[in-house]
Amino acid sequence: MQLENMAAAKAFASDVAGATKDFQDMGSAPLEKNEALEQKVLFTKTGSCYDGNLKLPQEWMGLACFRTRKYDEDRTKLLLSEYLDLLKELNTPTPLTVNSIKPVLETGSFRLLRGRDRCGRPILNSRLRFHDPKKFPAESVIRAIVMLICNSMTGVPFVNGRQEGSPDGQESQLKGITILHDFSDVKLSNFDKEIPKRFFKILTGKMPVRLGAIYIYNPPWFFSYIIWPIVRLVMNKKLSSRITIIYDLEEFFTNGYFSRDQLPPEYGGTGSQCSFKTDELTGLLRDMTMENKKTVQSADSKNLPKQSNSTQNATSTGMKVTNTANGNSNAADISDPNNGMWV
Repeated sequence: MQLENMAAAKAFASDVAGATKDFQDMGSAPLEKNEALEQKVLFTKTGSCYDGNLKLPQEWMGLACFRTRKYDEDRTKLLLSEYLDLLKELNTPTPLTVNSIKPVLETGSFRLLRGRDRCGRPILNSRLRFHDPKKFPAESVIRAIVMLICNSMTGVPFVNGRQEGSPDGQESQLKGITILHDFSDVKLSNFDKEIPKRFFKILTGKMPVRLGAIYIYNPPWFFSYIIWPIVRLVMNKKLSSRITIIYDLEEFFTNGYFSRDQLPPEYGGTGSQCSFKTDELTGLLRDMTMENKKTVQSADSKNLPKQSNSTQNATSTGMKVTNTANGNSNAADISDPNNGMWV
């Protein structure tokens, strides 16, 4: 590597390191669902998370924030506010729709795998060798990543099938997400320092997602010997403990991170159907716009008619989501509080 490239790698590492040192979340261990607490805090005026003026673009977001913050009510309120601010930002000036991020997904640089890891977490997969920062600036990539993560919290890739009552959304929110970075054949020119800088800030307190694990597969020498040592020196220990460097595909399986049927053949797995074609993936995604916002109301609000408990809870959260990307209306069963389309 030429001296100027080594200097560029060091500069990249320094910038990324600064973005990771303040990483904070509620831990990576799967959360055990507390349904009684969820109903009490989110859907009644007695719960301190209740805010009669809060508007959520989609109704799964309230529970996702509550679970991400491990049922801490004060932190949930803050996360809800930060998350809505993030969505407003990403929807300006262009709405955050499936069609708007499709050019990034078509490069193959960022995607969701069809399988999940052994903890049941969805897998966000990056292949930076396909990324050209000159064609796709950081903001367009961040929009795509946020879209993929948000959809993973609704249940995509729907391992149990896209059906009423699918448990996949709930499982994702309780267990978090796994990130698999494939650095095979990557060059320094594929890296954009603004992407990790922005991404780690978002993960720290702006999205309802719990970071389970990060696997970095087959990194080039300039990452292993220049970038990673610098970043690791200042990286928050909570974050660095979740990062594993993989040099041999067999390590995915011998160390128990994945079973073979959970990864596609390109990563040594036997899951031939673990990779989506772009159109298959975008067909599952829903827009994350700020349209059709529903006011979060309590189940005992005087504005609501007297109903059975299950109907009250459903009405208070309005459980209808429309995928404007393909024109289909995906109405969840509002009588089922465990419906995977929104939890």
